[in-house]
Amino acid sequence: MNAILTMSRRRASFGVCLLCSPILVTLAAAAVTEEFHQTYPLTASGEVRLDNVNGKVRITAWDQAEVKVDAVKRAETQEGLDALKIEITAKPTRVRIHTEYPKWKAKDYRKTDSVSVDYEVKVPVGAHLEEVEVVNAGVEIEGVTGKVGASSVNGHLIVKGLASDSKLETVNGNVEAAFQKFEGVKSVSLKSVNGKLQLNLPSDTSAEVSAKTVNGTIHGDAGLTVTKHQPVGSSLHGTLGKGEAHIKLETVNGSIRVRCSGAATSVPRQQNVALN
Repeated sequence: MNAILTMSRRRASFGVCLLCSPILVTLAAAAVTEEFHQTYPLTASGEVRLDNVNGKVRITAWDQAEVKVDAVKRAETQEGLDALKIEITAKPTRVRIHTEYPKWKAKDYRKTDSVSVDYEVKVPVGAHLEEVEVVNAGVEIEGVTGKVGASSVNGHLIVKGLASDSKLETVNGNVEAAFQKFEGVKSVSLKSVNGKLQLNLPSDTSAEVSAKTVNGTIHGDAGLTVTKHQPVGSSLHGTLGKGEAHIKLETVNGSIRVRCSGAATSVPRQQNVALN
């Protein structure tokens, strides 16, 4: 296993003015950092899992049969930094990246807000992202052609270059997904509670498409009919190509847009339907 581990620590000093300036007190947060750099072998279609609470996650594809993990840990104190762990479980067919956060005592619960980890991860192009789970941050994925499953609680999901089954979910945030090819895809799901959904599909997409929102508008390319319900809500249904795959988009508070490359861009007619 080719592994490179580089650690560096930097402690910031803000001087005497720190005591009298609210602005500088804010800047004192995350004053201690530690870098993590390591590489693990993985088969071309191996599985990758990652979980994190605080800190952004960006995953990109490359042409190496390896997973490269670059991360930056941040904390207010050295104690917090030492308690924040990046734990890797690596096998030739599977790599799991787990973030272990400090288990503070009840009286120190607020300390968990001051530690975070930002990840930059490279994976083989055909890797399967079985579970990428984040709580308070967004997730960006680009160029991964294997299956993708990603979720956040408070953060946006932006995924580009998809080519396999995908499940993308967030609670508070937008979801943007773009497929570079659709052949062989069976299932696609985009969900949010408070956020917009946007799905870009190639011209040869073959799928049954359904979408619904409670508070928001829906726009789809020609062939996808939008129905506006009374008193609230809108839905979309339609078939692209032979309808071989299933595509589902759902949000409560947000708009939905489905685009298909090469399709007419006119806004589809809307039908008003009263809910029983």
